[in-house]
Amino acid sequence: MSATPESVALLIAEGLSPTQISERLETTIESIINEIAMAVAKGVIMKSEVLFALQAHYKKWDCLFNESFPGMPAEAILEFLEAVEKKHFDLAEIQLFKELLASRTIFGDLYGLLVEIECSLHTKIARALRTHHRGGWWRSGVPEKARVEQ
Repeated sequence: MSATPESVALLIAEGLSPTQISERLETTIESIINEIAMAVAKGVIMKSEVLFALQAHYKKWDCLFNESFPGMPAEAILEFLEAVEKKHFDLAEIQLFKELLASRTIFGDLYGLLVEIECSLHTKIARALRTHHRGGWWRSGVPEKARVEQ
């Protein structure tokens, strides 16, 4: 498997972190992060899915990334993790995780999903009202309280 936006999105969906993906696909973490950005831009994956994969990877150390250590630089987190865990961590991945948390990614994705749900519901309800009430669906199918602007 080569690193493409689609392949990286599939591996993120499986719960792999960008570092794990770069190891599996035998490429650099920077390449994987670029593919993630392209996957997000193409709508293949949402930023929140990347965030969830990273949260699972760093769940033991989430306090380093949240309000417990405000403004802790990624380099300091990297140094701490490597000293405590006695294994390699990737600075680019830590920076990505911090950026996704700081941008409140999950709220942006949730807003987009809510808008999508609202539009879908509107379309389905309007279609049902048109089918049932024909030409006068707005007046006969929608109560006056809902039609009058507040």
